[in-house]
Amino acid sequence: MNIKALELATRAMHPEAADALYYRIAPNRTYGGWSDLAAAIVDRRSLTYVRLEGLRKAAADLANGRVNFNLPIVPEQIRSAAGKLEQQGCLERCAYGAPAEGFRQYDNHLILSANWAVTGRCNFKCKHCFLSAPGARFGELSTEDCKRIIREMAEIGLQAVSMTGGEALIRSDFMELVDELVKNGIHLKSISSNGALVNDRLLDQLEDRGLKPTFFMSFDGVGWHDWLRGMEGAEKMLMGKFELLAKRGFKTGSAFTMHRLNRGVLRESINRLASVGAQSAIINRMLNFGEWRQYGQDFNITHREVFETYLEYLPHFFEDGMPIDLFLNRMISLHKGSYDYQFSAVKSAPACGEECVCRAMYRTLFINGDGKVAPCISIAGIDGQQKNFADLAQMSLKQAVTDSEFSRCAYRTVEDYEAHNPECAACAYRSYCRGGCRAQALEFDENDFLAMDRHRCEFFFGQYVERVLARLAETVPQARCTNLPADYPLKPLAE
Repeated sequence: MNIKALELATRAMHPEAADALYYRIAPNRTYGGWSDLAAAIVDRRSLTYVRLEGLRKAAADLANGRVNFNLPIVPEQIRSAAGKLEQQGCLERCAYGAPAEGFRQYDNHLILSANWAVTGRCNFKCKHCFLSAPGARFGELSTEDCKRIIREMAEIGLQAVSMTGGEALIRSDFMELVDELVKNGIHLKSISSNGALVNDRLLDQLEDRGLKPTFFMSFDGVGWHDWLRGMEGAEKMLMGKFELLAKRGFKTGSAFTMHRLNRGVLRESINRLASVGAQSAIINRMLNFGEWRQYGQDFNITHREVFETYLEYLPHFFEDGMPIDLFLNRMISLHKGSYDYQFSAVKSAPACGEECVCRAMYRTLFINGDGKVAPCISIAGIDGQQKNFADLAQMSLKQAVTDSEFSRCAYRTVEDYEAHNPECAACAYRSYCRGGCRAQALEFDENDFLAMDRHRCEFFFGQYVERVLARLAETVPQARCTNLPADYPLKPLAE
């Protein structure tokens, strides 16, 4: 429809009339088009999007605050489409002439978010840091370089940023960078921190800007946190910071990195996190990268040992009242107050050879303290992969995600992976695995981005799907898996 003509008709028919109906794109949404998505409205907060075509696209185009949707010449089907988009939170009603965001075309695929290590420096001495922050291996960029990168984020339509490090809060210009994100319409989704610099002043500054990011603060086990972080009193301090954030109404999450010494305190540690107000936790196995190669050789734990620890713990989650959203990484997702769970290691969507071998990398990228663009933080410090990263001192972020060694590496497809690993193409679990995790695979060969993730093989061939189902059926019969594909090849458990 001719939008200008409808605007003129609106002005001619008393735009302030009581029965006039105006829409605009809802706050914290982006209306645009990308190379892989012709038109969509993206929610910057939840990082979800609604595809638009036909009548819904026409309704969004008219939602500029100057077209009266109740004009007789506006088709009823478009009014109805606008109403449905309003119900989905994509559009909101507004007064005539209210500021409205219009459609913007981007020349790259949709990238929802970036995890950004704004510094490679840290005030702790963690024995497992991927980025070797205790020695500031990757340094940090100047304020002006960081602001330039933020502007380039906006130019590619990036929606949200999670700020990490090193220790993100150690930068004296931290709030200046936050202001630049706000200025460019990029949502500050979360801050990862060791907690030492979290205080009321920081939270006041964030709230003064209308911001309430989630704080992610790792906790590595009751009695073991100080040892891993290299700081006496770190555990006591951290528990106090979780309580402060809960009191101030900020959401919090945590990560527990499992090694041979702390695997026995998993249950106690999860309950401790819940007791101080953490809403979520992710349990990871220690990867043999970064500082851990120096400190952790005697404390490594195998994936089989991790899976066995998970199996032993699972009934306790339900016994303890399902106290927290919990992600037992590489196996299962559990939810606070719910008997429903999902196998996070099992892909449930139909297999597609053109799909990126790591779907997370396609929608999310990682920017290191030195301005290098890498697929994720776990890979960023691996020497054998440095050749595959993009340097934002040498190119723009747009070039990095469209035409660089980074884009040619990170966006490799399942088809590429299976051509590189023919035995995977013939595997019975092919549709449910699709290459596994790239960071885990690089433990076997850090120079081969398409290496097999043999840890994932351990999960499938070790029958951990069947073993979880059996254990929970025996101990927590109310528990229910909600995502296992109907055609998953369940096999009888060996005696």
